[in-house]
Amino acid sequence: MSYSLSLEDRKQQFEAENIKFGKTVPAFTVLELEKELGYKTKKLALFEDKLSPLDVIGLAHRKSIDYVIQNSLQSFSEKVKVLGAIDRNPQSYYKEDFTFFAKPVGKHKIIFDSKTPRKTIVNLCFHRLQINIDTNRSHNLKTVLEELIMNAQIDAPSLGNGKGFLKSTLILEKVDKLIAVSIIDLYGTLTYSKFIGQIESVLNLGVSVAMNQNRQRGAGIGSSIIYNAAESLYLGCLPNEKTRVTAIVPFGLSEANQEKLQKSIFLL
Repeated sequence: MSYSLSLEDRKQQFEAENIKFGKTVPAFTVLELEKELGYKTKKLALFEDKLSPLDVIGLAHRKSIDYVIQNSLQSFSEKVKVLGAIDRNPQSYYKEDFTFFAKPVGKHKIIFDSKTPRKTIVNLCFHRLQINIDTNRSHNLKTVLEELIMNAQIDAPSLGNGKGFLKSTLILEKVDKLIAVSIIDLYGTLTYSKFIGQIESVLNLGVSVAMNQNRQRGAGIGSSIIYNAAESLYLGCLPNEKTRVTAIVPFGLSEANQEKLQKSIFLL
């Protein structure tokens, strides 16, 4: 299983989509972005291949590149279309009808709050998706759901400036071997630099070492679990208003094929 595209192939696919960016500067090598980094006024998108998970996070965290996009189980071409929709109207990402797949075979919405048992929400998700929760190949999807729900039930309210416990919305979108898992909360407390910085720290240490050194969730273990399980990760926040986090999660893959996936990240 190989997902890599040559530089010319990436450029040809990009041009074939005929998407004109107004708010985003696209580039196919890091060097092409160097001039923009000095006086950044637009979002920066890097279209690459063969980047490790740590490389992707490092470019987002250290180089302030907003979108690092690679070809993978969800194709380069489809990701360009998603980015095109976000570029045309960034607010559309926060709406429940925003879609990540050209032809999803199913879309589901679940509303919950801090008192809803996490296990109940997760079981309902698998029931709606018609996926067996007990198989080994469902593990990554289950852990992503648990971590994202926990963030909305515990972390967001604790930082929510006295807003109390508000309802959150979980949206599931399914196509082929991918599930888009989105959580929308009404707190707007997500800080991109902190979130991806924690992931980078855990990746540098290794998850097992990080867990042994600090058993508290605040050490970034939860963020790294989501990132490790996802093919693509979207982070969006309207401060003090709304947060949407979306993980595109493969299901039914062997562990070997899961490790071959090329990751992408989108910081809105």
